[in-house]
Amino acid sequence: MTMKRITAVILIILAAAAPLLAGGNKEGGGSDTLRLSMGGSTTMEPIMSSALEYYRTEVDPTAELSYDAQGSTAGIQGVLNGIYDLGGASRALLPSEKQQGVKTTTVALDGIAVIVHDTVPIDNITVEDLAAIFVGEIRNWKQLDGPDEQITVVNRDAASGTFGAFREIVLVETYGDDARFIRNALVTESNGNMATMVTQTPYAIGYASLNTIPRVRESGGKVLTVNGIADTRETVMTGKYPITRPLNLVHYGEPTKRAQVFIDFLLSPEGQQIIREERFLPIGAAQ
Repeated sequence: MTMKRITAVILIILAAAAPLLAGGNKEGGGSDTLRLSMGGSTTMEPIMSSALEYYRTEVDPTAELSYDAQGSTAGIQGVLNGIYDLGGASRALLPSEKQQGVKTTTVALDGIAVIVHDTVPIDNITVEDLAAIFVGEIRNWKQLDGPDEQITVVNRDAASGTFGAFREIVLVETYGDDARFIRNALVTESNGNMATMVTQTPYAIGYASLNTIPRVRESGGKVLTVNGIADTRETVMTGKYPITRPLNLVHYGEPTKRAQVFIDFLLSPEGQQIIREERFLPIGAAQ
C-alpha cells in the first residue's frame, strides 16, 4: 500500500472516530445533547417553564429538559433519591437536608406578600400580629381594630417552599422552633390558587409570591404592607421587606457538569431577564 493510501485510510478512521472521542468527554454517555430531569418548587415553575422553552428554542433545540412542579420538599427529596438532576426550592435548606449532602445555588429572590379579601379594612400588619393570626392566637379582626368578624386563614400545603419559608421567617422568628400553624386553616397548593381563594373568601388572609400581586389586585383583593413596608422589587432587593426569601436550584454536592450548564444559563443575562419577566427579582443589586 502506498504512503498516500495509508494516509487516506488514517484520515478516514480518525474522522469516523472523532464524534465518539468528543462524546466520550461529555457526561451522559457520548452525546452532546443536554439531558436534565428537574422538579420541585411550584413558585419557581414560571421561571423554569420559560427558561426551558427559551433554552430549547434559542440555545439548543436538541436539549431534553423537564421540570415537574411537585413542591420544594419533593424537589429536594428527588435530588437526594437520584430522581432529579436539579431541584427547585423556594425556601432555605433544613439542617437535616444539608447533613445529607444537598447544596443550593440561588438564582433569584422573592418577597412573600400578605394578601387579604377586600372586606378586611386594615392596610398594614406587623410580623408579630401576622404570626399570631397564623398560629391561632388572633382569631377575630376586632383584635386588630377591625370588624367583629372571624379571620379565615388560608395556608399552603406542607410540601410547599412558600409554606416553609413563611413558617421560618414569620412563625419561628416570633414564637421559636416549636411554632405550629393553626389547624383549621383552609389549604391550597399554589400561589395562583391562594390568590383566588383569598380574593373570593370574605375576611380571609393568606400569603403568596411577589409575582401574584397583580393578580390579587385585579381580582379586587388587597396586599398589606408588613411593618409599614410594601412588598416591591426594590424593598426585596435591599432586604427591607421583612418576608424575603431566595429561590434556589438544589443539587447533590457540587453540581455535575451537565447541571452546571443549566445553572450558568439561569445566571446569565438571558436567564436573569427571564426571571425579571416572570416578576421575580434577579440576584445582585446591579441587576
